[in-house]
Amino acid sequence: MQIVQADLSRQDHQRDVLAMTSMYALDAMGNHAPLPSDVLQRLIHGLQKHPTTMIFLAYAEDAVVGIATCFLGFSTFAAKAKVSPGRFLTRLPPRAKKSTA
Repeated sequence: MQIVQADLSRQDHQRDVLAMTSMYALDAMGNHAPLPSDVLQRLIHGLQKHPTTMIFLAYAEDAVVGIATCFLGFSTFAAKAKVSPGRFLTRLPPRAKKSTA
């Protein structure tokens, strides 16, 4: 598995962010519904414009299997910057069953 910080100027990363965010929206932890097409059309540009966006993508065998969408914030109790996770999703492929024969 490889984890990379998304480069939102890359079309492959844009595609993977949209795919994983769409999958999250369908999940019980999301909206239980697909994202509206106008939201999908605006999402990448909005993330690019937001000054503290940090997105990490996980890949297994060249397929995206996870996303962490985070934003840099500030902790007044620690008086320092902190990463505030917004969304986490993994979609791991099923493991191959070992043969017992």
